[in-house]
Amino acid sequence: MRKGRPVVLPRWGIVTTADAPVSLLIAHAAHHLVAGAGEVHLYLDNAPEAAEDLAPLRCLPGVRVTVADRAWWRGQGRRRPRLHQVRQTHNATAALAATGMDYLIHLDIDEFLWQWEPLAEELSLLPEGHFLKIGNIERVHAATDPGTDIFSPLFRLPEALVSGREAAEEDLRNGGLTRQGLTGHSSGKAASPAGLGYTAGIHRPRLSARRGGLYPRHRLSESATILHFDGVTPRDWLHKLLRKGEALERDPQSPAAEERARQVAALMACGPDLAAALALYDRLKRLDPAREATWRGEGRVIEVPFDPAGAIAELLPGHVADLSRDGYDRWLASTKGDVFARFGMPVGG
Repeated sequence: MRKGRPVVLPRWGIVTTADAPVSLLIAHAAHHLVAGAGEVHLYLDNAPEAAEDLAPLRCLPGVRVTVADRAWWRGQGRRRPRLHQVRQTHNATAALAATGMDYLIHLDIDEFLWQWEPLAEELSLLPEGHFLKIGNIERVHAATDPGTDIFSPLFRLPEALVSGREAAEEDLRNGGLTRQGLTGHSSGKAASPAGLGYTAGIHRPRLSARRGGLYPRHRLSESATILHFDGVTPRDWLHKLLRKGEALERDPQSPAAEERARQVAALMACGPDLAAALALYDRLKRLDPAREATWRGEGRVIEVPFDPAGAIAELLPGHVADLSRDGYDRWLASTKGDVFARFGMPVGG
C-alpha cells in the first residue's frame, strides 16, 4: 500500500509595532518563536536602544527588526504618521506583503498568543482567502498577586463568553469604564493570509486599501486565544490613557472606543494625584478575595501558566531579561516621564 504524502501545515508568524524596553521585546519574540512562529517582525516605533542592547534580539532566529524612526519613514516616502494606529497598519501591511509565512498575526507588544491546540493545524482547515479570528482574554490581578513581575497568570474572560446575562450589566457596575467587563478591547486579533494583497488592520484585514470596509470572510479560532495585558504595569496603563488623552485633546475625532474615552475622563478627574490614579487601576483590574473566589467558580477568570522566561532561557541561554515591574517602571520613568509631567503627575512615588 502506497503511503500518502506528509501533510505540510501552514507556517505562521507575527508582526508588532512596539515602543517598549528590550527585555519585553525579547520576551515577546522568544515566546512566539517557541510557540511555533516562523517569523517575528518587530517595528521599533521610537528612538532605538543602544546597538549592544538590541544585539540579543537580533540574534533570535526568524526575528526581523526595523527601526521605524523618522529617517526610516522619510525613506518610505512620507512623514511619520501622528496616529500610532496608522503606523501599525502600515507596518503590518508591509510585513504581510514581504513575509515568507502563509499567515501573519498582528499583535500589540502587550498581547501574547496562547494555544491549547496547534494553531497551524487549525489554519490548515481555513478556506482559501479566509482569515482566522482569534479572541482575547485580559489580565487581572488576584488578591494574592505580589505585583513584582510584569506577567501574572490570572485572566478575565469577556462577559459574553461566560454569562447568560446582558454584558452591559457588568459594564454598568463599572461606570461604563469597561466593555464586556474588560478595560481593553474584546475584538480579538487576526491571522491574515499572505500573498493576497490584503491590508492588515488592527483587528482584522481588509480586502485592499482602496475598498474601505470590505473584509474577507473568517472563522473563529477554537485552538488559541490572545492574552492581553492592557498595560504591563499599572503605570504603563496610566501612560496609555495619558497618551490617549493627548490624542483626544489634539483631535476629538481621534480613534477611541467609548469605554477608553471614559477611562481617560476618569483619570483626568484624578488630577495629578498618582495614588488616586493607581486606585482607579485597582478598582477595574484587582480582585478582592470574595470576588476572585466567585469569579473562579463561575469561570469568569482562569489561570494560564504563562511565563516567557522559559522561552528566553531556551533561545538565549545565559541571557537575563529584567521582567520585573520595577524594571519596567524605571524604563517608563526614563523614557516617558515627559508624558506624565505634561499632566503634572509623577511617574514614580
